[in-house]
Amino acid sequence: MSLIKEVDVFYEQLKNKSLSAFKEIDKAGKIIERKWNTPFGLMEVRLFLGDVFEKAGVSYSSLRIKHPKTGVEVDVRVFEILAYMSNPKVPTCAISLRYRLDDSDKFMGCCDISPSVMIEEDQKCFEDKMKELVRKYGKDYGKMRERSLELFTSKYTGQKILGGRGIAFDLIGEGFEFFKECGETFLETSLTIIKKRKNEPYTDAEKDKQLHDRGKWVEFNLMEDKGFILGVQAGVPPEAMNFQTLPPIAKFYP
Repeated sequence: MSLIKEVDVFYEQLKNKSLSAFKEIDKAGKIIERKWNTPFGLMEVRLFLGDVFEKAGVSYSSLRIKHPKTGVEVDVRVFEILAYMSNPKVPTCAISLRYRLDDSDKFMGCCDISPSVMIEEDQKCFEDKMKELVRKYGKDYGKMRERSLELFTSKYTGQKILGGRGIAFDLIGEGFEFFKECGETFLETSLTIIKKRKNEPYTDAEKDKQLHDRGKWVEFNLMEDKGFILGVQAGVPPEAMNFQTLPPIAKFYP
């Protein structure tokens, strides 16, 4: 049975909750909205730009695409948050939730936080919340974490691109409740860490490392990220994906 309507309602709720929370934390922030009506469907991105959030992208896609490997047309719904923070003591926060309907409902997703300044307390907080979520639904955190590491480790450098404490999953049929709670847990935990660290002092060296870490993400995203590559192969406008995912400023090593 199709859960497209229920998924769309959940995405709308999570979008509104996210943007409201960002505005509460960062009252100087403003929202820039862009939409793309493509031959495959609608893509919309809302950027939140402020003092605490250097750039936070919240995106929604409602598409009907032909899978580049199978050639089968499928309905796809995608929701993503990617938050680049001004303070390098606050980790980059990222989640992607993807619903696909072909012969059955399929719930896919991944989430993690990525610190430039390692604060073990925050990493453990995120890991513990992920473990608690996974345990509640009888899943295996170790396997979901390994899946995330596989997706976000560069095959060229061997470096982890995200923090390595998050999860990735691919569930067929029953999985909507886990899917929803993953989104809620990610948002709640990320906001807790952001509020705790947003005003902490930092050094020029810590900011410089943050910008170079972003450069590594840009390289990985454009060259290796499977979601980005599949999107391009399916005909999704790269401009729309880049508007959401690329950082406002980054540095690259010579």
